[in-house]
Amino acid sequence: MPQWAGSSWYWLRYMDPHNTKELVSKERENYWKAVDIYIGGVEHVTRHMIYARLWNMFLYDIGVVSVEEPFPRFQQIGLVLAEDGRKMSKRWGNVINSTDIMNEHGADTLRTYQMFMGPYDQAVAWNSNALK
Repeated sequence: MPQWAGSSWYWLRYMDPHNTKELVSKERENYWKAVDIYIGGVEHVTRHMIYARLWNMFLYDIGVVSVEEPFPRFQQIGLVLAEDGRKMSKRWGNVINSTDIMNEHGADTLRTYQMFMGPYDQAVAWNSNALK
């Protein structure tokens, strides 16, 4: 299935990836059921959750899945903004290249900085000086 339709039910295939006869077996779906927590950024998740929930509710209505709500808990993550406080964008020329950071400081430094830049659920601006 193309685009959003194809990515709107992938978690069901993770439950039963080798099943060639049905989307997911009743036994596997009953065992795994809904996703415990959906974690994602607001820009992607807003659209994805609309389509995914719509498809899941349709599958629930026709008896393919046993839960109407596939994502009972959602945790939004904050955006990492550019140093100028705007959303990173090629158009603005304010994108941080992670490869450059890793080459200069190492991958572990980059990962550690990202983990401790600020509250998980809030937007925070990149700060190269704080990285150092």
